[in-house]
Amino acid sequence: MCVKLTAGLLAAGTLVGCNEVNKLQPQMANYHARGDYAGAAAFLDDQSTQKTYGDKSKLLWELERGSVALAMKDTGAAIEHLDKAEAKSAYKYDTSTGDELTKWVVNDAESAYVAQPYEDMYTNVLKQLAYLEAGKLQGFATAESLRVLNKAEHLRDVYREYMQVNQPGQGAKPAAGSAAPAATANAKSAPDSKADSKADADAVFIESPLGAYLAAVSFLATGDRNNQDLSARRLNDALERQKAYVGPVNVADFNGLGALAREDANVLMVGLSGRGPVKEEGRLTFPVVDAILNIPYPRLRQFPSNVEAVMVEVDGAAARELSLVEDISGVVAENYRRAEPAQHSRTVARVTGKLVGVAAATVAVHEGASHD
Repeated sequence: MCVKLTAGLLAAGTLVGCNEVNKLQPQMANYHARGDYAGAAAFLDDQSTQKTYGDKSKLLWELERGSVALAMKDTGAAIEHLDKAEAKSAYKYDTSTGDELTKWVVNDAESAYVAQPYEDMYTNVLKQLAYLEAGKLQGFATAESLRVLNKAEHLRDVYREYMQVNQPGQGAKPAAGSAAPAATANAKSAPDSKADSKADADAVFIESPLGAYLAAVSFLATGDRNNQDLSARRLNDALERQKAYVGPVNVADFNGLGALAREDANVLMVGLSGRGPVKEEGRLTFPVVDAILNIPYPRLRQFPSNVEAVMVEVDGAAARELSLVEDISGVVAENYRRAEPAQHSRTVARVTGKLVGVAAATVAVHEGASHD
């Protein structure tokens, strides 16, 4: 049973406007390019580096440290850091009230780092990999797999509501920190396969086929045939619905996964290559009378993988090419694109509110001066 994954073990991102953290990213990229994950770990563990990240970007630090640990095959450290990251990110896709006030009063760069929904999802996928590599299945890889399935289902619903902010007559938006669905064996079945309208399709979260695949493998290994079948159907559904974004995946390579018996497989191989997308500081410009106002705004930068195939040879047997299951970079970019209009709308509304406040204050000052 084999699988290949392109793009992105090092799941790094940067807090828009946080210039000091941004300055560290080229060094992280250099470590990744050399495959020097021990160097990256030492760099992240350095006290001056941790001070630069600080409390506001602690979530980002945990994500990067956990990813580096997994690349080093230090599964214990990977799980420890990714657990801490998930505690800060799970189902929390909006800024706190205090940080929202900070954005209004100061600027966007002063608020704490908030994970994107796709970062929350891949936190669990990386934990699946870590538990499987550590050989911890029942109650570990299986529990993580249930979280992946339930979280993906939840995010489908959240994205539909989240995107309503851009539709005429709609203003609904999920409350920050909405309740998380329980990770139980009662995960919802795969959605029906009827075609979505273009508007509906653009409001749907793109889930990770790799996560569904690893879930099926985990349940296969522990003899949970019901959830194995569910995960396999979720994988097939994700690949069929999302084929424009997940890369050139051959769906037929995964047919029969739900019916596979435990004795039919004895090894799992996962290949990862490339570097995940990062968020960089961009700018939105607003003309204000005779000046231009520049507002920090996150932009996604991708690093497509140059790897076209991964071959595996075992005990001198003929080499076999692994099957592509997902291009993480493509999934991340599409999820980001779908959420960006709502994020842009909120940023424009916040900037407009600030400008109105400044204008009102200016008028008040002038009126007071004229009365005096």
